[in-house]
Amino acid sequence: MSAARSRPYGGGVGDDRIDRASAERLAVRDVMLPRPKTIPLQGTVGHLRAVVSQRNVKEAVVVDGAAFVGLLGPDDVPAGVPADAPLRPYVRGGQPTVRADAPMREALALLEATGAARLAVVAGDGSTLAGLLCPNSEGSRFCRG
Repeated sequence: MSAARSRPYGGGVGDDRIDRASAERLAVRDVMLPRPKTIPLQGTVGHLRAVVSQRNVKEAVVVDGAAFVGLLGPDDVPAGVPADAPLRPYVRGGQPTVRADAPMREALALLEATGAARLAVVAGDGSTLAGLLCPNSEGSRFCRG
């Protein structure tokens, strides 16, 4: 699987969805959104706000080249921060990730244990962004691209 590329305003959630029971029998790579919307680490708060204002986007994936850096949601940056402010100080590092070849059972357990809304999927090297797991708010279905 190729790495997801930085797509500040591209990508998006397709209409293809998979239910949890079906997902449990698959590998993460078969369920993940392979081209999530990303923001470069060198981006601005304005970039973040533009991405998370789009329909179905709860968090933006921050990347440094092809490497996953963190996830940012609209509440991670105070409202008074100007749009041209650098994004870097607000990036939450150390977030859980799952490898693309892992069984979905492992990813589901990690989502439940952490309470995360989204889960970054990385390649075998442990750092290259491969995709994003996007459960709905009930955790009963996953979006796929």
